[in-house]
Amino acid sequence: MPSVLIVDDDADLRLLTRRMLGKMGCEVVEASNGSEGEAKALELAPELILLDIMMPGQDGYETCAHLRSQGYSGTIVLVSALQQASVVTHIEQCGANAYIQKPISRETLRLHLDQASSQPTVH
Repeated sequence: MPSVLIVDDDADLRLLTRRMLGKMGCEVVEASNGSEGEAKALELAPELILLDIMMPGQDGYETCAHLRSQGYSGTIVLVSALQQASVVTHIEQCGANAYIQKPISRETLRLHLDQASSQPTVH
């Protein structure tokens, strides 16, 4: 069962995403902010992290960079309503694998989940 960490300050979006992933057979853990997400990611080492960019305090870019600097090598997908063009440079700088624009579709989740599951992860 693939493990996924959802990091988003919007409880409704976490619930919706958790339900979609649950129906796909995933083990899902949630965090409501970047600091909490960072701690859970390092503790649990999920195969995939869905990381909201726009969060108060520690944003998604900063959280992603912290995780990479601490050795997390799993798949990190940034998620936001921002247009992709404004995110591309930041994706490379922080070490994220990809970007999904909200709202997230079931098909898009499946694609990223399949990619994350096929990558070997060193913890």
